[in-house]
Amino acid sequence: GVIGLGCGLTLAAALDTLPLSAEVDVIEINPFMPEATRQFQQITGPILDDPRMTLTIADGFKHFWQTRSPKYHAIVLDITWMR
Repeated sequence: GVIGLGCGLTLAAALDTLPLSAEVDVIEINPFMPEATRQFQQITGPILDDPRMTLTIADGFKHFWQTRSPKYHAIVLDITWMR
């Protein structure tokens, strides 16, 4: 799982290394971020259209705490603090 979509570089790197059978859950708190992420497709490729990826708009910490699913091999925290 990935907490934070951002410009998509972390997700793109994960998808580049994972097999076609992989599943990646991305949890993004900002509902406007997916559209912003599309602006980086020249760098990341069409990651938002990758069938291995599922995007959920929610608070990532709450999501993973509430689901407590054993299916995850890793949870990656990809956040940026901007002032």
